Amino acid sequence: MTRTRAQTLERSSDDYYSGYGAPPFPACEDAAVESPPRRLLTPLAAEALLAFGLAALVASLLVAFGPPGSDLAAHVYQSGLFRDHGFQLWNNFWYEGRYSFITYSLLYYPAASLLGIQLLAVLSIAGAALAFTVIAAREWGPAACWSSRSFAVVWAGVVLSGAYPFALGATFALLALWALQSRGRLRFAVLTVLCFAASPLAFALLVLLL
Repeated sequence: MTRTRAQTLERSSDDYYSGYGAPPFPACEDAAVESPPRRLLTPLAAEALLAFGLAALVASLLVAFGPPGSDLAAHVYQSGLFRDHGFQLWNNFWYEGRYSFITYSLLYYPAASLLGIQLLAVLSIAGAALAFTVIAAREWGPAACWSSRSFAVVWAGVVLSGAYPFALGATFALLALWALQSRGRLRFAVLTVLCFAASPLAFALLVLLL
């Protein structure tokens, strides 16, 4: 009777632990419990990095082998002006004279003089693709993956126009929308200011979307 009761308790103990995916105690003495494998990247992070890399690749090819944008000469001159003379309110040597930075971009030319025009263009395009991917995936889920990949390829064509300050401003605009989507109001405010400093046109489009 005692042996039968002990066997019954042992079987019930085995059933309890097997129901939670763990072996009974005797098996634990000889075998190590294996933890489930951990993912290095979430599906969203992997998709965002894919869009970033795809946009960076296409933009780099266009920068290296494509025709120069129509505004490239202006960017070379303005970034060189900032690098040699710093921030200037007025410039007599561009057409009949003009306000150098405040009427076009307060942020782009300091950044371009530091990083270089081509590198900044590629980073702007890739950053916009990454932000767009995150926004679209959070809004529409996996169904947005091909839209994000298409955006990464098509948006790289901005390089051919030479509208690099607008590309930088659009990146900050998309990052601001990402912050707003995540309810990060302080981040949204900072990125909105950076968007305006990079490109008033991109800022106007951001305001229109809001």
